[in-house]
Amino acid sequence: MGVAILDCRGVGCWVRATKTEPRITPPLRPTPLSFKIPEPYALPPGIIKDMERLKVLLTGPGGRIGPHLLPTFTERYDLRLLDRQPIEGYPDTIIADLSDKEVLKKAMEGVDVLIHLAATSDEAPFVEELVPNNVIGLYNTFEAAKEAGVRRIIYASTVQTVGFYPSDTTVQASDPPRPVSLYGVTKVMGEAMGRWYHDKHGLEFVAVRIGWFQDYDS
Repeated sequence: MGVAILDCRGVGCWVRATKTEPRITPPLRPTPLSFKIPEPYALPPGIIKDMERLKVLLTGPGGRIGPHLLPTFTERYDLRLLDRQPIEGYPDTIIADLSDKEVLKKAMEGVDVLIHLAATSDEAPFVEELVPNNVIGLYNTFEAAKEAGVRRIIYASTVQTVGFYPSDTTVQASDPPRPVSLYGVTKVMGEAMGRWYHDKHGLEFVAVRIGWFQDYDS
């Protein structure tokens, strides 16, 4: 998977970028990762709770990626789910659309971290699908998080935000977006909105530009 991460924590924002690599066969198995936040962005001691006790709201768990996160997230966090459809095995899932501001506000109560996967996840009619879900729905979700005092937003973006760069280019933090689709355009807006909520309201924001997703068993 080729991934670039836009990270707004503490002071300012920074990007870790990788080239999109060819598909690997057989697929790699996950290995534990550890990293240290660069010093300018390190948070004061004690500001982050014990990871086992974080209350996490995951939107869109019924999509392509969400089901593969659920087993680990359920074990590790105090997890709350929100989706348009019921999720098998998770009877407490909040059933709602991103247009429902009141339900979004209630879903955010007591939440430490919002992981926002819910979206129209590929090219689609702009006015009929992309705008309601990826623009208006995104705003409703971020605004509900801000009003509820959510500390951090992790946002599922896409490499389609920079898809018109040559394939052998490693995109740097200083490089402007070059979206390859209208779907990519909506994700550029999501990244910009996250930056605004960080600068204006102090929310921590991390955008993950996902290259592609492949099940480990595929």
